[in-house]
Amino acid sequence: MLDGEYSLLYTILTYQTGEEIYYEGKQPVTVEVLKQKFGENAPTIKQSIADFYTHIHNGFYDYTSKSMGIDNLKNVNSMADYDWEYLQQLDIDLIPLYNFFSNGMGEYVVLDIENGNTYLWSSRELPKRQSDFWALVDEWIIIGLDF
Repeated sequence: MLDGEYSLLYTILTYQTGEEIYYEGKQPVTVEVLKQKFGENAPTIKQSIADFYTHIHNGFYDYTSKSMGIDNLKNVNSMADYDWEYLQQLDIDLIPLYNFFSNGMGEYVVLDIENGNTYLWSSRELPKRQSDFWALVDEWIIIGLDF
């Protein structure tokens, strides 16, 4: 137990290098915590994401970098909270866009919690709309596991 929270630490043997890496999954949060985080938009979050945070883990990421996985809710923020060089080129409202995944190097999987659109977001390039939140997360986690 650290800071009043329990975590599960998973030991994973990577595919190509055969190295052991560690992924952390914090204890699930309550529905009330989810509502506090997202306010009036909480009911519009995809059910599979809400279920992940309330039934499986509050984040699942590389233990050493705290990235390459689903972020802890403490690290999930509106994209409007950040300064983006290309802000004038965007024609979307940033307030309902939240980063749920980070690769630790300026790439994010972002979800519009009002309409369910998913974006691959970069600190260097304009966001690219993607078709499936979980498929994109899976791709990035596999990269982290060095497949």
